[in-house]
Amino acid sequence: MQQQNTTAITIFILTSKFKDNYYSNSITLPLPVATNRTPELINAALGGLELIYRDGYEYKKAGVIMQGLQPENQMQGNVFYSSISQRNSSD
Repeated sequence: MQQQNTTAITIFILTSKFKDNYYSNSITLPLPVATNRTPELINAALGGLELIYRDGYEYKKAGVIMQGLQPENQMQGNVFYSSISQRNSSD
């Protein structure tokens, strides 16, 4: 709705601080190209979650934070990211 792209995504999870086995972790992943496409953001978030998730904990809170927001019409390309044309043609 706000017509913004994000350049990085932060994923965090944590358990209750009042439990004996408190666990908290987060990861920030830079995106190869700024995007606001839901499938790309979901894939990035799930990839980050796989890196920080630990089995056996009762998680109390989790979240996703979009960083490096920029106007959609000012997208900066990435010469090393080969699927830009494929991404735009699938829209």
